[in-house]
Amino acid sequence: MQGFFNLLKTKNTYFFKCLVIFMFAVLLPIKISLSNFFLILYFVISLFTIIKGKKRSINPLFYYSPVLLFIPLIIGFFYTTYMDNAIHDIIKKNSFLLIPLFLSFETKYNLKKLSYFAKRGLLLGVITSLLFLIINVLYRFVIINKESELINLFNFNYTRYNFTNILKIHPTYFGIYILFSMVLILKLYYEKRIKIIPFTVLSVLFTIGILFINQRIIFILFGLLILFFIFYFLKTQVQKKAYLKFLIVTVLLIFIGFISFSKIKKTYVYYRFTKELNWEFSDKINSFYIKEKGQVSDPRLARWKGIVNLINEKPLFGFGAGSETQVLGKMFKEKGMINSYNKKYNTHNQYLSVLVEFGFFGFLFFLFFLLSNLYFSIKYKNIEFISVLTILIMVGLVENILSRNNGITFFTFFVSLYLFQSLSTKKIK
Repeated sequence: MQGFFNLLKTKNTYFFKCLVIFMFAVLLPIKISLSNFFLILYFVISLFTIIKGKKRSINPLFYYSPVLLFIPLIIGFFYTTYMDNAIHDIIKKNSFLLIPLFLSFETKYNLKKLSYFAKRGLLLGVITSLLFLIINVLYRFVIINKESELINLFNFNYTRYNFTNILKIHPTYFGIYILFSMVLILKLYYEKRIKIIPFTVLSVLFTIGILFINQRIIFILFGLLILFFIFYFLKTQVQKKAYLKFLIVTVLLIFIGFISFSKIKKTYVYYRFTKELNWEFSDKINSFYIKEKGQVSDPRLARWKGIVNLINEKPLFGFGAGSETQVLGKMFKEKGMINSYNKKYNTHNQYLSVLVEFGFFGFLFFLFFLLSNLYFSIKYKNIEFISVLTILIMVGLVENILSRNNGITFFTFFVSLYLFQSLSTKKIK
């Protein structure tokens, strides 16, 4: 142990930090518990270097960081009636405080390098885990179930939870990692730091992954990203007066879109955007959303209506930290939403979640956090920062994105990292 601390006294500390953050990011989509281990190791190394090193002031942007999300949690602890749950939530969400706190002590140069290793680590983790998941699905499809019709790969048995379950990760979170990875390779391609062949291969791999994830909000964000890329590409061709290339690409895209749509119509992917989406916006509680599979649940709209009534009961300060699952459970039981009660559903909406637990008081903290970070991301034209915040804002409409470690650590780390880099944008490219 003494040898370890002796190593930390040398300039090897910087290497250790980069390696630890790299492993933290690699393991995010693979095994969250191992990813958390390396994050804790980063905290330990950072604490030691802060104590033994030169005195440094906290980054002035610290007060705009995810620490803002930790404040209502602490205040909500003092008026909640669910003390055990509140303590559990504070422990689970301590990253809101610790990640920005330790990153705020990093130098501009360290932030740049940590960002480099974190992004490469996440790319490696997403590519590795995605290949593993696809191989697993193909094995089940061909060897176990002996199916041969390829279009059936995108049906219920092989998509969403049935795709990601082996890694014990919710498909939405895995979809978020794929989306952000797509942003990273698009940026590398624009900056001419990745060649066309590896870029194309990775783009195809990520697109296949998005299809298997089969989450509507992920599809929408992926579609917006692709539209942005196509618009940018076509715009550059027009500016270069490469009209023939512009025409060929446009016709090709229309053809691919038409063929893809005709095939997708026969899959569960299409069903998710039609019949199942219609069901989600109905009031038919305890009803089938996939009748053929016997899948019964309560539509999102019906649950949200009940949740809004709960918010109106305590609009200013909410029910306190750790109260969401408990108060929702009582409401579901009263309204006869037995499936939601048994499965202990949360709000499936980050904004409603904040309002239930912390009322408009906590919602103001959350809103200020989002808007201030959006301001910095746009001011310094950081496309990666803008992308992370856009994903958080959009996915938050349909998921409690900050209720699981996969979301907490990902968003807290990358938002804090990009926020603190904002001060050095003009000096370090």
